[in-house]
Amino acid sequence: MDITLNIPDDIARKVQSLPNSDEFATEAFQRMFELRRVPSKKPETGTKKRKWAQFVDDTKKKRLLSGISKEVHKTNKGFRESLEFNHDKQQ
Repeated sequence: MDITLNIPDDIARKVQSLPNSDEFATEAFQRMFELRRVPSKKPETGTKKRKWAQFVDDTKKKRLLSGISKEVHKTNKGFRESLEFNHDKQQ
């Protein structure tokens, strides 16, 4: 794979002057990743998700609310229309 990086000119000249510049760059990146221990974006095997994250994932997978949006909207509308507070009645 070819990539383009912006690095200072003096470093670029030194790398280009090497007989195996591609190999040198590959080894340099590998060593830096090992030294810095760049964390992966995926959770480690065996780590537990928080309960809320697990709930969200399960809900997405099971699609528990799929196809009932009209019924939920109708129920919510009825609830909102019949909702009264004591201070509303006094007026």
